[in-house]
Amino acid sequence: MKGLEYLLNTNTDLDKREEILSSTLTAQIYFGLDEKNQKDVFVDINSNSKRVSMLLVTKYDTRDIMRVLVRDLYNSSLALQNAGVEFNKSRIVRPTNELLFTSAHLKSFITLLLFGTSNISKKNEKITKDRYDDILMFLDKLFTILLDVLPSTPGNVRKYALGHEALQNAIAFYLHKAIILEVDPDLDWILDWETEVEKLKSFDWSVRNPLFQSHMIESRPNTDYEFKAFIDNKHDKLSKILEKELL
Repeated sequence: MKGLEYLLNTNTDLDKREEILSSTLTAQIYFGLDEKNQKDVFVDINSNSKRVSMLLVTKYDTRDIMRVLVRDLYNSSLALQNAGVEFNKSRIVRPTNELLFTSAHLKSFITLLLFGTSNISKKNEKITKDRYDDILMFLDKLFTILLDVLPSTPGNVRKYALGHEALQNAIAFYLHKAIILEVDPDLDWILDWETEVEKLKSFDWSVRNPLFQSHMIESRPNTDYEFKAFIDNKHDKLSKILEKELL
């Protein structure tokens, strides 16, 4: 609290001050503690503190509109719930965990899909807030179709390449180019966008696809957990593969 007070008193950025003043802060307050109790609480909090769960972050952080969108989309989309989204951890341990996304990766996927970039601007934040209901309904339908045309266990990295962030982002960027209309200062999508999403059904998403081989390596080799993974998380080359095969 003292840190926030100092920041408000010294910060001359009016937008930043307004953001802080309008934000929500969760606090735990203890009444009637004597000096010994105060010391015990201080030691206990600092000795036993844990990193805040991603679940709590996404549940209570309403400042990031894309986090709110991810949470609402997951709650409304049976397709996403079936595919699996990890909210509690920042990464998925492959190959034993077959959830498709982490919440952070899903956020990146949606941002790339809607705006063609992994970092959302203030302008695009405003578009998301102004068109929130339309965008939520659009994404709900899109993921229903997308996850219907993809293999039934897309997070199984021993069979499919779909569980990796690089290919997920490549799909998002491909769909952005195929179906999103950037009509400044707004956002829209083509009328028959469902047809473009359905085209993904014809693509070979298996780890044996020859088009992927030069971009993949063996991860955890010579173990019971060996699987193929992409060399890095960059989606550019993979997006070009999708465009060449599908557009």
